[in-house]
Amino acid sequence: MKGLKKDAENLKGVDNLKELRIADIATITNGYAFKSEQFNSDGIGLPIIRIRDVQGGTSKTYYLGEYSDEYLVKNGDILIGMDGEFNINTWKSGKALLNQRVCKIAAKAEIADNTFLRYRLSLLLKQIEADTPFVTVKHLSSNVLQEQRINVPPIAEQKRIAAICAKADRLRRTRRYALELSDTYLRSVFLEMFGDPLTNPKGWKTGKIEELCMQIVDCPHSTPTYSDGKTPYACVRSADIQNGIFDWTETKYVDLKEYQVRIERLIPQPHDVVYCREGARFGNAARIPPNHSVCLGQRMMLFRVNAKLATSEFIWFILNSDSVYQQAVNLVGGTASPHVNVQDIKAFKTIIPPLLLQEKFAAIVQKSDRIRAQQREALRQAEHLFQTILHRAFRGEL
Repeated sequence: MKGLKKDAENLKGVDNLKELRIADIATITNGYAFKSEQFNSDGIGLPIIRIRDVQGGTSKTYYLGEYSDEYLVKNGDILIGMDGEFNINTWKSGKALLNQRVCKIAAKAEIADNTFLRYRLSLLLKQIEADTPFVTVKHLSSNVLQEQRINVPPIAEQKRIAAICAKADRLRRTRRYALELSDTYLRSVFLEMFGDPLTNPKGWKTGKIEELCMQIVDCPHSTPTYSDGKTPYACVRSADIQNGIFDWTETKYVDLKEYQVRIERLIPQPHDVVYCREGARFGNAARIPPNHSVCLGQRMMLFRVNAKLATSEFIWFILNSDSVYQQAVNLVGGTASPHVNVQDIKAFKTIIPPLLLQEKFAAIVQKSDRIRAQQREALRQAEHLFQTILHRAFRGEL
């Protein structure tokens, strides 16, 4: 961490800057609308990269059929999701295919460094996302992207800046990996205690997920009116869920009047489970933590567990499982903006193990939560340093 801070202090303002369009320094390739009928989850064919795969950097969906080499993706290619949060990532999972609403960007070697471009675009996309109006899901046009202008220093300076950004990036990725290991531990514990819900090797009773809940409610079908600043009332959106937990970094808030309108169906309580049924974070679930007054934003659902039959930790894990995700995917097919109806979600199949076993799992989750909270704080600090270096490097303020 100290070494990175020293790197940031040693960066100088960049001379010989040229303001160029993205189209002048890179080639943009839009993905193709491959037929969902030819998708499979059996590993047959090539992985196909959809919007939900950009951030995670891997795909469990495969395509078996004809394709043009134009849509092939290789390691090192820069990918951008064109809907939702405009995620950007460098692909590292081998040969794959570029699906619709994802674009591939390749720097023109004589003008721009690919790593420099990837980090510079991450800032640019944040700004475009903030400036893009939307009703349900934001959309990014490659035509708009290629006309954006950025300052481009000489190649040698680009490589120097990119090296410092990459060093900070490695630190935050290391912290993120530690957090992912904690998630892997919980998954292992779950499988050991309950088995794979897809195959149910322990022969548990099965039923609909609504059978384990006192209430399942959808969000109000209206766009929230957000407050200009922070209030006591957080409005939970899909963007607030990261890897099964709430990330309050970019949370939006509402006033008391809007809050009261949005809780008419059910007042969210700590340990209720929130599920994203539409958009870029489709299929993600999180538990509401203590000491938070929240209401539901668009595309969100709320699950209140029947404590006589289940624990919120178990429902949370089931909703984030491959079992439920595959049920949801089967309903939406290969659509670019997946959407599942409330009644379909209530009918999702689940295993129903004994409550006592669920409570043992809940105790393990609660202990893990404390460790993960410390890891998230370490990640937050690394993320802050990374963003600081990015902004200072590309504003010429160092």
